[in-house]
Amino acid sequence: IKTIALWVLIAVLAVFILVNIALGIFGKKIFLTRIKQVLNTEASIGGISLGFPFSVKLSGLTIADFARIKSISFSPSILGLLAGKIVLSDVTFVEPVVTLVRSADGALNIPQLAQKGNPPEVLVAAFALKNGSVTFTDRKVGPNPYTVTVDRINLKVAKNTFPPTS
Repeated sequence: IKTIALWVLIAVLAVFILVNIALGIFGKKIFLTRIKQVLNTEASIGGISLGFPFSVKLSGLTIADFARIKSISFSPSILGLLAGKIVLSDVTFVEPVVTLVRSADGALNIPQLAQKGNPPEVLVAAFALKNGSVTFTDRKVGPNPYTVTVDRINLKVAKNTFPPTS
């Protein structure tokens, strides 16, 4: 029994290492392409990695001039995937910096979601935001823009389903 347990442990470890290598090679391009398609704007990712037992971490995410995020981590539910649903638990944004700008003509710099087909429903079971910052600049008020910054934003929401359902 010890020999079988050792071989199972070695196999699990080997699969984990191979998946982490594949994710590092192919995952970054897949995630980046999808983010650019959905948000219809430029984006970049510093890196992507897989944690044990099954969590994904994106680091150094930048979305145009709208947001910079040190890291985003999440754990997809295997049972949810088997049931045909995308269920994410422990979604954590670390040090997100959001810059909202309203131009002189009143337009905001928020990326517009590209609506193509029926997007899959994504359920988020737990969400956390650590040390976030939002800066809003209003250039419509006149020649001297108004700027306000809210920082050190920390938030944790758990045991909920996003999007909210009635």
